[in-house]
Amino acid sequence: MNTLNYEKLYTDEDINIGDVIELEPISNKVTRSLNKKHNNNKVIGVCVKIENNTIVVANKGITDINVTGLICIGDKLTSSNIAGKAQAIRYRQDETQFNIRSIGKVIELYKVYNIVKILLDVE
Repeated sequence: MNTLNYEKLYTDEDINIGDVIELEPISNKVTRSLNKKHNNNKVIGVCVKIENNTIVVANKGITDINVTGLICIGDKLTSSNIAGKAQAIRYRQDETQFNIRSIGKVIELYKVYNIVKILLDVE
């Protein structure tokens, strides 16, 4: 698993393990990702560890991720309209026609519906 350490953009933001993280390029600090009309080019990975104000972000490998909506094994995920949560990309044409960026593929489901295991591949 590839990991990098970043500082929070907002020190009072409640970032949790499994949240989708995006980078604010000007400050080089991170915040929870929020899908703004599928403009998720700032997504850099998933929070895998929190140490004080430092967020450890993975961009490749296998990890748990926080999700919203109906998710199935094999679904590709992207950022959602809920901060830090991922959602399924429903149709292959969404990726090609609407340029929706995938952050990985679901490989395992749990008995809870808000967390899944993902094969993470953020380019």
